[in-house]
Amino acid sequence: MASFNKQDDYNQLELTDASDNHQQPLIHLRTVGKPCSKPYISGMDAAAILVGLTALIVAVIVVWNKSTAVTLGQTNQLVLVGFALTIMGLCAQRQIILVSLLLQVRLGQSTLQNFDALLRNTAFASHSSFLTRAILLFLLALPLGLSIAYKRFSGSRSAVYIRAQDSDWGFVTAPGWPSSGNGLLLAVNAYVPFWEDPAVNRTYGYNLFVVSNTTAAVLDTPFPNMIQGLQARLRLGDSLQMKTTVNATISKNINLPSSQQDDPAFWGSLSADWMTKFFLYGFQLLERYTDKNSSRIFLSIWDDAITSFNSTAQQYVQSRQLCRGTWNITSSNITLVDAEMVQTSDQQPSDDQWVYIRHIVGLSNTTINTFPPLVASVVWARMIARWGIQSEPARNFYGKNIPGVHDDATMAARVQYPKAGQDISIRYETVTLKRFGWLLFVLAINPVLTVLSVIAQALLYSTPLQQGFGLISILGGVKKDSLDVLKGAALSGSLKRDVRVRFDVNADSDNAGFSRVQVELDVPGRSGLLKKRILYG
Repeated sequence: MASFNKQDDYNQLELTDASDNHQQPLIHLRTVGKPCSKPYISGMDAAAILVGLTALIVAVIVVWNKSTAVTLGQTNQLVLVGFALTIMGLCAQRQIILVSLLLQVRLGQSTLQNFDALLRNTAFASHSSFLTRAILLFLLALPLGLSIAYKRFSGSRSAVYIRAQDSDWGFVTAPGWPSSGNGLLLAVNAYVPFWEDPAVNRTYGYNLFVVSNTTAAVLDTPFPNMIQGLQARLRLGDSLQMKTTVNATISKNINLPSSQQDDPAFWGSLSADWMTKFFLYGFQLLERYTDKNSSRIFLSIWDDAITSFNSTAQQYVQSRQLCRGTWNITSSNITLVDAEMVQTSDQQPSDDQWVYIRHIVGLSNTTINTFPPLVASVVWARMIARWGIQSEPARNFYGKNIPGVHDDATMAARVQYPKAGQDISIRYETVTLKRFGWLLFVLAINPVLTVLSVIAQALLYSTPLQQGFGLISILGGVKKDSLDVLKGAALSGSLKRDVRVRFDVNADSDNAGFSRVQVELDVPGRSGLLKKRILYG
């Protein structure tokens, strides 16, 4: 005779044969369902909020923290923000689906097809309700829309100041410029940008600053190793703005009084003092060494048939003065973008800025006086050719007999000089995402939905569903006699009509030690409600 033997452990049930003195188990059944009480906020809910908010914080830091934004650049920003949006979307999606299930059960509108569509996350399941389809389409469209929306905030630029290293500055050419010969090719490189579009109070090329119609400056620049080191760290689209105060070669056009311009005796008195005389096709240069920090140059272009050197000669005074310059540096170029004279008088700041200047060639045919930039470019180029870091210093220097200059080391120290990093301002600029309020709105949508969904779940606490609800929950609680309505759908997974789902809650614990939640199929009506601190299974 067969009998049921209920063990003290509610998870075990045995069917035994009592026909003899020794009961032998015929069937051994062990249940594996785990009863539980429903918390207001589950660990998964808290984790979803925590992970979602963490992803939001990371995205905000990536976009709004300038140092991080510049370090990453726009490409890496897009990658990290896209990843954060994905994480936040996953956290929000499950919470929204669970709230949808809870609302349908609470309102008595739950159907098996709606459960199936929500659990499988498919908006096109047969016989699912309009609201269910709308929710699933929203969950499908939201991440797509957000992925498009946040990319619309690309194309901004962010900048931070970085620490500059100690460096050497002086008469130095731009990286890649030839510096062989007498330096005239350098003068052409420096002068041509101005010649193509002459204007005043404007910078040109690598280091030319046209101060006014009578004054031009060529600024000292850093040694190539500094420029190349800065360029090596730049990505495509990155730039640096380097700002500092440096020495500059100044060329100023000072008109001669008419009493001297037209006086042959004045020009005759100069012939004995002037050490260089250059003549070529009606173009003549007179120059000499004068006091420290400057030299006078007379430049003349004339036609022997109608004019003379004296009548067209222009006087230019060269000096070394302080200028404040700002250079824009990219991975492939360096340009002087802003400059200003720090000194406004002809008085020189110190003997350390003393140089000798010689050589010139040029022509002018515009309303803008093109001679001062030309003179400044040429004397700067000649100094590089003579004393630049790429040149071979000559012992037999023309100014060797000038007081204060005794050897090459003294000369080199005055045309090249160190600058402390604290005196150099370097602004690192790169392409980043725009820091707009609407971008913050885009990033915050998923975390806000997650938090609201968890709050809604807490308000719907008594509804007999919770995190982890799925196929096992339905099968674990379904009444066997209500399964007949599903016959024929084992392979197709489709039903001919809506099948209502109702949860019957028995608050009284049975002999198993827990209350039962039973699922009834094709039974209309509202579901039962859970009570606090009751074990359900």
